[in-house]
Amino acid sequence: MIIISSTTIVLSFLMIAAHFFRGGYLLPAAVSLFLPFFLLITERWAARVVQVALFIAAIEWVRTAIAIAQERLSLGQPYLRMVFILGVVIIIAVLSAAAFYLPAMSRRYKLK
Repeated sequence: MIIISSTTIVLSFLMIAAHFFRGGYLLPAAVSLFLPFFLLITERWAARVVQVALFIAAIEWVRTAIAIAQERLSLGQPYLRMVFILGVVIIIAVLSAAAFYLPAMSRRYKLK
């Protein structure tokens, strides 16, 4: 279960890094690529850093979905598919952060 949870966490960070890189925000992209390495530190604080970063990523995805939807609405373009796709990305980011509440992850990172 740790491997599956860690994989979804890494994928979440890769998606947000690609998002930042595409927007030209190189520092946030670099930080997003660096954060998965905190999974190698089996301390409570490292898990919390990763969780907070994933929640911030989810907020950024919500902000992005709203901005793109508003732009598409104003141009009369379809937007539902984009909202659905980014909704799935948001859910993955939030579930990745919640993965630390699984028993195996809680034991590994000494959260209980």
